[in-house]
Amino acid sequence: MLVVIVGVGLATLTLNTMVRGAADTNGETGRTSALLAARSGLAGALGALRAAGSTGTLGVLSALPCTTGQQAQVNGTISTKDGHYRTTVHYLASDPTQLGDAAASIGPTCATTTPHWAYIVALGYSTGDRYQRKLVATYQFKLRAMGNMPGGQIRVYRTPAATQDYCLTGYPPAVGTSLTMSVCATNADSTTVDKQKFGYMSDLTIKLMTADPTLYPNGLCAQAGTVEASGQTLKLQDCGVVTSNSQKWAFDSASNFRGTDNGTTLNSVCWNIVTPNTTGSTIVLKTSCGVTTTNYESWNVTADAGSGAAGSDSGQLVNFKQFGKCLDFNYSGVNNWAFPCKQSLTLPPSALDMGQIWNEVWTLPAFGTKGLVYTTRTDGITRNCMRAPATGQTLVTMATCPASVAAASADFIWWARGDKATVYDEKYRIEGTGTWAGQCLAPLPAGGAVQADWVGLAACTGDYLQKWDAVPPVSTSGLARVTEQ
Repeated sequence: MLVVIVGVGLATLTLNTMVRGAADTNGETGRTSALLAARSGLAGALGALRAAGSTGTLGVLSALPCTTGQQAQVNGTISTKDGHYRTTVHYLASDPTQLGDAAASIGPTCATTTPHWAYIVALGYSTGDRYQRKLVATYQFKLRAMGNMPGGQIRVYRTPAATQDYCLTGYPPAVGTSLTMSVCATNADSTTVDKQKFGYMSDLTIKLMTADPTLYPNGLCAQAGTVEASGQTLKLQDCGVVTSNSQKWAFDSASNFRGTDNGTTLNSVCWNIVTPNTTGSTIVLKTSCGVTTTNYESWNVTADAGSGAAGSDSGQLVNFKQFGKCLDFNYSGVNNWAFPCKQSLTLPPSALDMGQIWNEVWTLPAFGTKGLVYTTRTDGITRNCMRAPATGQTLVTMATCPASVAAASADFIWWARGDKATVYDEKYRIEGTGTWAGQCLAPLPAGGAVQADWVGLAACTGDYLQKWDAVPPVSTSGLARVTEQ
């Protein structure tokens, strides 16, 4: 009897072990099946996005996968046995990696304006939906306007007593339309409304980015008279194949948009709003340039409107996230800030223009090396070097440069990453050394509608705020940052 009892017990134990083993095997098989289905969902979405750019549908928004609400656009099965997938594509104007989980709620599932990025969420299911796996990825569209300049707002300075921001407006988008001011507005997806979507181009033209290319293949640009004079009204005119001097506008150190007669020096006229804080007010040229912080003559170019001619060719450091703002030595004090990029009419900047933008022209160590970061005064001799914050502080400061790199203390030494890094997250950063290693140069936004942010150090991450004169990332495979959630 004892032998029988022991035998039955062993048999029961063995059976339980076998059942648990089978369950574990089935569970692992189910999870693997769900993962394969999610991968198939990403592949299906990539194929649909690429198909939208094929011959005959190139540039047509209606060819992109579209659905109402937040429903999946790409659905399918990998076999009757192995499960199925539901994939949702969200369309965005900016890089979704900077938005995190909010990308899915912000990005619509049907593109009504030209998207720059897609955020793809693929849900894979095993047979019977018992197991589910979720993969996310990003996709960057190839557009005619490369980089991160889809077009944005040009705002006038908002006084403390004002309750609204006012923006440059071009409507209807046609030759001869007077440019006016209206309350700044955005679409449901936070992109700029078409009539306020301007680009500050590298040739210093200010172009309405939403003009019909079939009617205006060169675009529509801001222009007053062909020979500029006080009292002329700013209007939309056909952009020239060769940029006319009357369509060049330099953003100066007083936040004015100044004109030029010869393309090399600034003239005496600048933009002036006739009736501030009023929708429909026109803009005329006046000779009152140089008045700062007014609601009729001081301007602020938003990040997505562009940086004009500022960039590595001009020696300026354009912030990648706050595109249109440059590292600027606030020469009335000892700090730096991210200030709207000032513009030189010539590249490299001429001696005359250096008086305007010397505090935005920087010398860096060679990419991938460490050394001093400094500006040179208009005397061509005096140098001011950037210095890491004192203990307990976050803002960088400026000081007289050490006699040499060898004689410099660690708070004067910076690591200029540039393109010499193995992963994109580390590229185009300016990092501290010594005690400040692992800290990156970045604007420190205070929140609110401000024209400039103080610049300091923050723990290095992949945030685009920490990149200067960056080249946009491009995925060679089509999909980037594929991760499981």
